[in-house]
Amino acid sequence: MSLNPQAAPPDSEPPNSRTGFYLFLGALAVLAAVVWLLASAFPDRVDETDEKLNLLYPVLVLTLVSSGLIAMRRVRMGELARNLAIWIGIALVVAVGFAYQDELTSVATRLRAELIPGYAVEDAAGELTIAESPDGYFYAIATVNGTPVTFLIDTGASDIVLSPGDAARLGIASEDLEFSRVVETANGMAQAARARVANFTLGPIQLRDVEVSVNQATMSTSLLGMAFMRNLASFEIRGRNLILRPL
Repeated sequence: MSLNPQAAPPDSEPPNSRTGFYLFLGALAVLAAVVWLLASAFPDRVDETDEKLNLLYPVLVLTLVSSGLIAMRRVRMGELARNLAIWIGIALVVAVGFAYQDELTSVATRLRAELIPGYAVEDAAGELTIAESPDGYFYAIATVNGTPVTFLIDTGASDIVLSPGDAARLGIASEDLEFSRVVETANGMAQAARARVANFTLGPIQLRDVEVSVNQATMSTSLLGMAFMRNLASFEIRGRNLILRPL
């Protein structure tokens, strides 16, 4: 006579489900401990107990939701363990990103400056770093009367020289100007007209009621000459970078 084991009732709990559930809770406890330790390791980022507890709220929610799913037997332990590992990885990435947010912001800013030459990167000391462009020149994107303008930094130019196109974008009409002034640039002498802009901003450098020259001939870009550089404490070229030190 053969023995035919009786099938387990549909509602019976697998033998290893309780162990798996305890392991699941243990993993959540480890996740909560890691979040708490990261918050404690960086007191300058999270310095209040209430803020640390706020970081644990998502872990508690995940515990309640996952426990309910296990109790309802809607997910398998293997699948749940895999999903939990994914969430733990996401939580760790978020925690590390939160702890190093200032450093990551600095890296992103410097990367943008390399990819888009002209964006000046300001460091903690207030110095501005401008990366060399592929053509070997240094460009600076300044804000003039609220409008972004790209300037070629030209120490051979005596003035801040606006191209006719940039002057028009700033609302300076060429027909209202008298082109009776001769300005010096790295490419030689040029006819220009005097004009004034209400404000000129490059990083922490803010100038008010600035005299500029509007070039009469077409230019590929505006020029940032010594009239601007004299507002700096110093400047130097270091490798592929131009360092501007404000007063």
